[in-house]
Amino acid sequence: MSLGNQLTVAYKPFHNQLRKEAFADFMKQLTQFAMAQFVEGISTLLPPKLSSFDDVLLQDGSSFSLHSGLADIFPSRFKKDQAAIECHLSISLLSQSPKTRAVTADKALNPIIVEARNGQGRKLTQLEGQKLQAVNLKTNRSEVLDLHCRRGHYEFRVIRRWFSEEKRFCLWLTKLQKMSDLATL
Repeated sequence: MSLGNQLTVAYKPFHNQLRKEAFADFMKQLTQFAMAQFVEGISTLLPPKLSSFDDVLLQDGSSFSLHSGLADIFPSRFKKDQAAIECHLSISLLSQSPKTRAVTADKALNPIIVEARNGQGRKLTQLEGQKLQAVNLKTNRSEVLDLHCRRGHYEFRVIRRWFSEEKRFCLWLTKLQKMSDLATL
């Protein structure tokens, strides 16, 4: 890069330093230190309304684009010829520490809906057999959906709620049974 005719900056030596394994180790240590500093002042006592739980796990996933040459291995859910990964992290609210970490192809996280009910418990048969990401405000306007989903050999429950103020869905993945199922035990 040249600024006028006075200065030239070479990026390659800088990038060569970033490619070294020591830089990755340094960034890992720096991130762990920053997380420890952040957590240090946080109380690990759960609020009284959560005291009946052994722990509360928070889960988040973020997508990152990759070089398009990796599209066969890590297909993107947004564009056919792009590559992306999904990074997942589950954190314990009680211990303020990571519990699980996973990296998957971005497109792999789209389970099939086995059974769907709205917030009032009414069965929504038109959603059965659809992929979770296919259900949006155009296909279903329910504010709350209680979904029994399957991905491979795994079955689980997803609660989806629309937050109109923020114009977004929030999804909770749980292994808790529905209240109606508990009443029959």
